[in-house]
Amino acid sequence: MNNLKGMLFRNYGGFADKRFKDLSKANSFFVDDRTREDTKANGWMKYYFCGLYVRVLSGSEIRLNITGNVPVSEEVKLAVYSTGSVWTCGNIEMELQPVKMTRLTTMSIAIAGCAREGGNARARKSSEMWVRTSKSLVGLRELLVGVWANR
Repeated sequence: MNNLKGMLFRNYGGFADKRFKDLSKANSFFVDDRTREDTKANGWMKYYFCGLYVRVLSGSEIRLNITGNVPVSEEVKLAVYSTGSVWTCGNIEMELQPVKMTRLTTMSIAIAGCAREGGNARARKSSEMWVRTSKSLVGLRELLVGVWANR
């Protein structure tokens, strides 16, 4: 489990709760590409942000939460149900294990498919965010495949 947590810690700049530095003390990580520009002055994420949050359950299992500006489309709904994920209050939760890595690819494709050209500024920001979210899911998949292949 520490191998997985260590890799997530190094690749994503530490735990979600920055007070923790010891791998045995925490298990949650933000695995999106958030920057300062995505944060309001009060520390909250801006309206368009779609966050990715991972909790390590064991060395071979994690829980991914997709929160915030999650796109609502038929493609995303189909991806949620076809991957055995759960959609609750606009958030998606999925369990990931080495044998279930196609779930990330399926969700990445569905979310990227929601991005559209044009529209007003709010729509453009959301579309840009969904492309970023899709890329973050691909990056997470690549990291997990590497960690779990070397167990």
